[in-house]
Amino acid sequence: MKAVVLHEHGGIDKLRYEDIDEPVHSKNEVLVRVKACGINHLDIWVRQGLPGKRINFPHICGCDIVGEIAASSSKYFAVGDEVMVYPGLSCGQCSYCKDGLQNLCSKFIIIGGFGDAQGGYAEYVKVPEQNLISLPDWLSSEEAATLSVSYLTSWNMLHRADVKEGMNLLVYGAGSGVGTATIQLAKAMGVKVITTVGDDRKFGPARSLGADLAINRKTSDIVKEVMKFTENNGVTVVIDHVGAHTWDTSLKCLKPDGKMLVCGTTTGGVASVDIRALYSKQAAIIGAYLGTRSQLLELLVFMASKKIKPVIDSTFKLSDAAKAQSRMEKSEHFGKIVLQI
Repeated sequence: MKAVVLHEHGGIDKLRYEDIDEPVHSKNEVLVRVKACGINHLDIWVRQGLPGKRINFPHICGCDIVGEIAASSSKYFAVGDEVMVYPGLSCGQCSYCKDGLQNLCSKFIIIGGFGDAQGGYAEYVKVPEQNLISLPDWLSSEEAATLSVSYLTSWNMLHRADVKEGMNLLVYGAGSGVGTATIQLAKAMGVKVITTVGDDRKFGPARSLGADLAINRKTSDIVKEVMKFTENNGVTVVIDHVGAHTWDTSLKCLKPDGKMLVCGTTTGGVASVDIRALYSKQAAIIGAYLGTRSQLLELLVFMASKKIKPVIDSTFKLSDAAKAQSRMEKSEHFGKIVLQI
């Protein structure tokens, strides 16, 4: 089969489009013929490598997988069935897994991420049967390949923050996967959304998604603009997927008893915190890592009921995976980037 394979960490030139053997699925696994795979920052981190994180080479990235069953002994899925793949793998035995909280399992990994599980930058992938979800008829393969990471992570954060109608929320990067997802989902919950852009050309798309205020982070002071919009009260929730560069800003934008939800480290994984600002506001910093399979099902129901369609920036052929990752690295996109396979 054709696949985009990593043989070592490095730049986009390390993504090699080549022929490899099809995966051999075992009992309780199915073989999926991949139709679409979303691009995520996790793919870039895996390709570049992170301290303390390992993968076994050769490795195939890609965790937002949608396709059809190519081979299976399942009682519930037949060959030809169209499916989405929940990307989290866990032990299945611990108390967290038994309670449906597999993303808290100490052995939790993401398919195509750090670890041994090969991902969806390929014509075929093998996955546990329990990770399959039937593809809803209101979603195309490309649309569905945007949901299982960015949208699911955003859904998890909004629920952990206990957002309510009328709240103010700040999310960075309107054009990012988490940014577009949060704007759409939070607005559907009745939340007032403030977001940031790095290019004036993204003001229009941000507002068309429903953002109440978009701030150019390069030409405006985010804290001043947030305080002006909120009449110096601050926001109840900040969704921070940027990392070290925005932590100070996030805390300053929070109102007393506010919550900062953290899910990414694009600008670095080690940040300084003004401890006095944190405790004087009685604020909370909450980590979020993907979401559970049941949350993905809830997300699909919510999006269908609210008639929310995911935002797709662009699609690329599998052989152009390097170009797709380059577009993300340069922040040229607005919405999700998807590989068609």
